[in-house]
Amino acid sequence: MGTRSKTLALVTAASLTALAACGDGAGGTRNLGFEECEDAPMTCNSGDPVEGGSVAWGMDATWGGWNLYSADDGVAALYWALRPMAAGIGLGNWNQNEEFVYDDAILAGEPRLASEDPLTVEYPLNPEANWGDGQPITLDDWIYHWYATSADAERCDGCPIGDTWGTNVAAVEEPEDDLIQVTYEDGYTTPEWPYENAFFGTAPTHVLDDAGLGDWKTDPETMAETFDYFSTTVPEWSTGPFTIASAEVSDYVTYERNPDWAGGEGPYLDELTIRAYDEFDTLLTELKQGTLQGATPMNVSPEGIRNLESDAPGMGVKYHVSSGSAWGHIDFNMQGQYTSDQAFRQAVFYALDREELNGRVSGLVLDDVPPKGNHAFRNDSDYYVDHIGAAGQGEGDVDRAKRTLEDAGYTLEGDVLHTPDGEPVTLTFRFSNTSESSTYAEIAQSQLKDLGIEVETAVIPNNEFGDVLAERQFDMIHYGFGTTPLFTETPYDLWHSTGGSNYGGLDDPDVDAAVEKIRRTTDLDQAAEYANDAVRLVVDQAYQLPVGERAGVVIADEGLVNVRENWADTYRVLYNVHEWGWSELPEN
Repeated sequence: MGTRSKTLALVTAASLTALAACGDGAGGTRNLGFEECEDAPMTCNSGDPVEGGSVAWGMDATWGGWNLYSADDGVAALYWALRPMAAGIGLGNWNQNEEFVYDDAILAGEPRLASEDPLTVEYPLNPEANWGDGQPITLDDWIYHWYATSADAERCDGCPIGDTWGTNVAAVEEPEDDLIQVTYEDGYTTPEWPYENAFFGTAPTHVLDDAGLGDWKTDPETMAETFDYFSTTVPEWSTGPFTIASAEVSDYVTYERNPDWAGGEGPYLDELTIRAYDEFDTLLTELKQGTLQGATPMNVSPEGIRNLESDAPGMGVKYHVSSGSAWGHIDFNMQGQYTSDQAFRQAVFYALDREELNGRVSGLVLDDVPPKGNHAFRNDSDYYVDHIGAAGQGEGDVDRAKRTLEDAGYTLEGDVLHTPDGEPVTLTFRFSNTSESSTYAEIAQSQLKDLGIEVETAVIPNNEFGDVLAERQFDMIHYGFGTTPLFTETPYDLWHSTGGSNYGGLDDPDVDAAVEKIRRTTDLDQAAEYANDAVRLVVDQAYQLPVGERAGVVIADEGLVNVRENWADTYRVLYNVHEWGWSELPEN
């Protein structure tokens, strides 16, 4: 990001190639004013912004707290809301060409492999890297990130998440000034070591001293208490181009320029506000009224797209609809009263029809978007294998589902399915407050009726989504995951018994062993083979049913430049927010 940024790219064959987010048309696109994105995804809508001005940007999702390390708070909406104050929320971002751009506000250069045994990586720290409040980024800040993601009670007694990176680190040290060294446990390796999230840039340890939590490094219980502090405290610090001026949870974050930003180009805007709304239609209303100058909906309905196409010419906005960076899925609660039974889960997945599920949502927004058959790889990756189709899941095969249930001792009495113990089966299907998720829930309810299963659908209020996931308040649930060109860490996060996004509670020793194996090689082809082995085991468990790639939408005022979709990055359009600006300042 900026003039000192360095890019690295994974071998194309090893990465999750985009379906068509600003691509060659595969998957279909709809455009007004973003036509250049078809052939020039990295430079479309470019311009020389003038200094100054303000932008209010909308999204159709909310968040419940400020701590990205928290399983309760760390939903996609919070990542987007905090993007302007944490340049990478990690050590960089992926661009549309699947190249990794290191964050020059944190690093002075790209990471270096110091040793393969044990795996040791060195990070040259930008000597000007700071928290936007006069305090430098220090070794302790990196150690905090390690402890917070370690899943180790001796470092944090009660920290709610662990990730593949933190659980495999043996030491984080500073062998010389402005050089951070991460040493991994013996035997651990990964082909994606250059792209590890070794630092978030959202949790400064110097503020913990003032909060009376300075013993976090020596007291595991105090370390856990810091989670509550960072959850309830609006960040007054920043490693990004902007710093927070005011904010309200689940409502808005207003930013002003960060004069201490150590990054390169920009920022250009004087003020940027990220606002949260309940649905896509509300975003369109706010755009029409001039309350917003742009929006990135997370959930898109066919009706919403039709309204956008109809209204946009008179609104002074441009828009781009394409296959986005997220994929939708239906998950089970693996500990549920009925859903803990593997045969029952398999039968349900046999009965569900992905063609109808996908066609009624993404298929009406984009053309030729096939169902997703692999959790780890996009459909056009060289590593893609349709494990879902091979297992017969998502095929709408009600007869096979009934046979599976009969063999497991279930009985159909009238129109009601009963367990082997004679109990009638009722499931609760939870879904987010969007028309897309509502449609999925209604279709699943209808499809499972043929099995004699009563499905009660229940919407999740936006500000309760994190709690519903963390507390497993569902039998079945629909939501989405983001995608980047990486594939070796996600399986651990989603399926390992200690994974931070394993919300359904999958706990299988074979799956744990399989996902741990993925990162114990430096060969990407071998890692991809291991990843497919893990996918096959998860499919056999009937835990998670991928449905399809979700459409992504960018809507922006005609006068905004350098705003564009980025399928490969979690933050999508916000990936380059420091470059946003007006071609000329609008009249008040």
